[in-house]
Amino acid sequence: MPVGKVADGPFLLLANPDLAAKTLPELITLAKANPGKLSFATDGPRNFSGMIAAWINKLAGTEIGQVPYARMPQGIQDTIAGRVQLTVLAIPSAAPFIQSGALRPLAISMKATAPGYESIPPVAQTFPGFDFSGWMAVVASSGTPADILQRMNREMDAVLKEPDVVQRLREIGFYTTGAGTIDETGAFIRAQSEAWGHVVQEIGIQPE
Repeated sequence: MPVGKVADGPFLLLANPDLAAKTLPELITLAKANPGKLSFATDGPRNFSGMIAAWINKLAGTEIGQVPYARMPQGIQDTIAGRVQLTVLAIPSAAPFIQSGALRPLAISMKATAPGYESIPPVAQTFPGFDFSGWMAVVASSGTPADILQRMNREMDAVLKEPDVVQRLREIGFYTTGAGTIDETGAFIRAQSEAWGHVVQEIGIQPE
């Protein structure tokens, strides 16, 4: 049973700074002009980075390959070195490489810009409705009394709206606007299940 949403953790589409594309539209143009010559470093086609990369390919009509890595630090280093040109990372992993200039951010997977990263446009500017992030929510066992659920929700909401908590979450790459209501959390979880189910179907991932 849903209790409350905690936070969203978006992903960033990043490029080697020598790549001749500074935006997602420029990347699409470059990829279409050079089919099969660009590649993403991902942690595998069934994980967040791989699915986001595949979905961007599907929407854009591009053929950017995936190079799966068992250890993403190696994938990051290969992107920095130019052995692959692109990668998809969560903000905590991406931040130091953006700050150093080792990787160039092209887009963010949230439907809006993220605080502290306002200069990075959402993928949704190019593909309206695109909104895929990691997220956390608190749920309770089926049959938990409604009054307990409501109290937990109220307490969560109050804590998540404390400025220190909001700031600390931002520092580690997560964003919150509070717990929302129980009904809103349930609707969000259902919508995410449907959205990711649609992506999985469209990019052709088969169940194991």
